Amino acid sequence: MVGSVLPAALCGCVCSRVRLRGRKAGLLSILILQMFPSFPTSIAVYMLFLNFGLLDSLTGLALVSIAAALPYNIWLTKGCTDSLPASLDEAAAIEAAGAVVPAVPITILYIVLQRYLVTGAAAGAEKG
Repeated sequence: MVGSVLPAALCGCVCSRVRLRGRKAGLLSILILQMFPSFPTSIAVYMLFLNFGLLDSLTGLALVSIAAALPYNIWLTKGCTDSLPASLDEAAAIEAAGAVVPAVPITILYIVLQRYLVTGAAAGAEKG
């Protein structure tokens, strides 16, 4: 869980706050890749894991789990960071906290509340 939440939270904060060239294209590619089923890529992943000796290992399982959860978590943390006021970043800069410190409480909050966020997202998918 930490292997996917921590990088996703930091990446989501950066995608929300920093204006980089190609940011919209990167976010759009994450969204488009989420629309495709993961089954067609399973043969390619199997062959890669076979070549690198990662079949039947915890490392291979962790890599697949992290890769599957990362796009959704990036999108979710970007949305959470978008809802926070930019004055929080400005206040941290005035207090000489640097650029990383505003992301740390958001990351900790996301790690603690991820179970409830996913439960709420799944509950909204039910009909009736």
